[in-house]
Amino acid sequence: MKKALIAIGVVLVLVILGVTWFLGSLDGIVKKQIEVVGTELTGTNVSVGGVNIELAGGSGRITGLTVANPKGYQADHAFKMKLLHLDIDLPSVGNNPLIIKELVIDAPAVNMEMHQKGGSNLKEISDNVSANTAAADKQATKAQQETEGEPLRIVIRNLVVRDVGYSVHS
Repeated sequence: MKKALIAIGVVLVLVILGVTWFLGSLDGIVKKQIEVVGTELTGTNVSVGGVNIELAGGSGRITGLTVANPKGYQADHAFKMKLLHLDIDLPSVGNNPLIIKELVIDAPAVNMEMHQKGGSNLKEISDNVSANTAAADKQATKAQQETEGEPLRIVIRNLVVRDVGYSVHS
């Protein structure tokens, strides 16, 4: 009996340590996933300055998001954003609609560059995303057909987009 209690205690301590490590590493894990998946989807380098997720408060921040230009373009980036902040109404999680109390997009800057051979950096990135998401879309459609229910609706109570920048170069 004593050995069983010790074993349960050890498992409990390991679980607590694992959860603590995971929660402490969550920001870094999300940052890395945005960069890895974003780079795979766009075919260009995607980088993030920082991520701050507050699970208990239902909020998250992404700072310094940059999508690089494809090779062959002059500017170093096609898109930059200073801040993306999301504040979710926690009681709505798991419900339909999901309620987002506030979505702030601060200083998004799009840099469109026309290519001498025709086309643009944004078109090239869009084509890459379309090509790289085709297989995932097929899997999502199949999974959606297998599960009954209505599609998730999202309500955004307060949307703030400020300091938008857009430039076109040829």
